[in-house]
Amino acid sequence: MLRKLSILFFFRNGFLAHSSAFELAVGLFIVFAFQHVLTTLISGVVFPMIGALIGGLDFSNSFVGPSRSVTATNLADAKKQGAVLAYGEFLTTLINFIIALFVLSFVLRAGASLAKRSNSEAALPQQPTD
Repeated sequence: MLRKLSILFFFRNGFLAHSSAFELAVGLFIVFAFQHVLTTLISGVVFPMIGALIGGLDFSNSFVGPSRSVTATNLADAKKQGAVLAYGEFLTTLINFIIALFVLSFVLRAGASLAKRSNSEAALPQQPTD
């Protein structure tokens, strides 16, 4: 007889009862929250600093219209007029990716260092206390 799949089944005996599925869900939630924080940091802090150093240049609105019919001065209006090569969006996304990679590598190195330190402390024999 086929067991009816219900929400209660998933919580008690099924997929969600396994700790790895729950850990994966928590991990994904943390990743999405971290992505939002990182995106806000990059767009609100890093890009304005880069723009101030370069002289007010905003990458995200840079584009080239391959045809003469594109006469707009901002990207949103240019996309309405026809095809555009939005190289500014690409540069912005590329810089976001590089910064996210740097932050992620920093977090992973810190985590590996903490794990190594805790493993070495656990391996040391405990001194008996009298």
